[in-house]
Amino acid sequence: MCGICGVYDPRGGVDANLVRRMNETLHHRGPDADAVKAFGRCVLAYKRLSIIDLPTGAQPMSDEAGRSWIVYNGEIYNYKELRQGLLARGHTLTTNSDTETIVHLYEEKGPDAVHELVGMFAFAIWDEAAEQLLLVRDRLGIKPLYYYEKKGRIAFASEIKGILADSSVPRRLNHEALADYLAFQNVFGNKTFFEGIKILPPGHLLLAKDGRIEVREYWDLTFRDEVTDADEAVRRFGALQAQAGAGSHARHQNAAFRSGLASLSGTTEGRGSQADADHRRRLAAGRGRGRPYRAVRPGDRQRRNEQPERPGETRPTGSRVRREGFRLRGQSEARCAGVGRRASGDICRRSGAPRGTH
Repeated sequence: MCGICGVYDPRGGVDANLVRRMNETLHHRGPDADAVKAFGRCVLAYKRLSIIDLPTGAQPMSDEAGRSWIVYNGEIYNYKELRQGLLARGHTLTTNSDTETIVHLYEEKGPDAVHELVGMFAFAIWDEAAEQLLLVRDRLGIKPLYYYEKKGRIAFASEIKGILADSSVPRRLNHEALADYLAFQNVFGNKTFFEGIKILPPGHLLLAKDGRIEVREYWDLTFRDEVTDADEAVRRFGALQAQAGAGSHARHQNAAFRSGLASLSGTTEGRGSQADADHRRRLAAGRGRGRPYRAVRPGDRQRRNEQPERPGETRPTGSRVRREGFRLRGQSEARCAGVGRRASGDICRRSGAPRGTH
């Protein structure tokens, strides 16, 4: 988890200190590194939680020419394949991070580069040559991205509190959002509880240039592509299955990497893994009394019920178990009542009053 924020104003003169204050409100999202970079009409900032390419993954990051700059939160699952393709096409990549992959794809394809990305992400790209700001959110909206727009000026952040660090943004309740929440326990569309502050919807991008703002949908779930040939359907299903398997393998590799970091750093995740291992060993060896634990196989319950009782042994029935439970509970209540009576007598003796007067 990282945090990104920034301000774009087509008139220029963006206050870098304002963006720095916005960035500080996101410190909990990324304590490992932070940076603020100012351009003519835009200032970008980020807070980083280092996961991939720890030494050289610092942001904001640019392409070779320094034309486009990115701040980014998320993870691109297919970045290694995309990186190989970029190198084959003559790009010069200086890091091993997925962030650099995005900005080089933008260099090639502009906003359409988002169609190549598989993962969860929210990012902002400032195109210095075109003086254009691009905001993008992943297809399912896993990573958050909020923005406030007024007269072509945009303030954006990973959390609403980042935008509220700008004193020019009003703090007014959005009554439509409140009505949605009270009726449906959800807020729909691009609304938030703050009037004027919007969330970029999943599968959408925002383009800002020369004071003009365009919010565009780049992906949606669709079933219009019908396949009538059985062999073609099998082929497409196999291709999707292989693609999903490759992505799952990459995600598992990254998860194992993060788990290894947690174990080395002695975090809660590492300790939890050790505790699980200890628990499994205790289960395998038993608890020092009685029989060791064993797996219950199908039919065990039936065979156990068919076994003859040992001489002098009777198996308790449900009613007997209930009677025993009531008897034990009654004894406990009696003991508690006795303690209460003794305590009451002690109070009487300490107060000097005879028993029975209270």
